[in-house]
Amino acid sequence: MTGFGSRPLVELLRDRWDKIRVEQLGAAGLTAIRPDRAAVLLRLTLPEDMQREARQTLSAGEQKVFVPVFYELTLGSDASKP
Repeated sequence: MTGFGSRPLVELLRDRWDKIRVEQLGAAGLTAIRPDRAAVLLRLTLPEDMQREARQTLSAGEQKVFVPVFYELTLGSDASKP
C-alpha cells in the first residue's frame, strides 16, 4: 500500500467511487490498437460537481494532476509525448 494525494483529495474521493466516470478501451467489444498511435486503455474522470469541489479544496498542483482526469492509463508509441 502507498499514500495517494493529500487529505483533501482523500476526503473528496471517500465513498464516491461510484460517481467517477470510467472509460475502458474495448469495453463494448474487441478493439485494435494501431502500432503507430497511443491508446487510452483506462480513463477515470471526475463528474462536474466533484470537479467544482476539487477546485475549491485541492491545491493548484493537485488540480493540475487530478482534475478533470483523475487517472489515465495509456499504451502506445507516443504515450510519453504531451
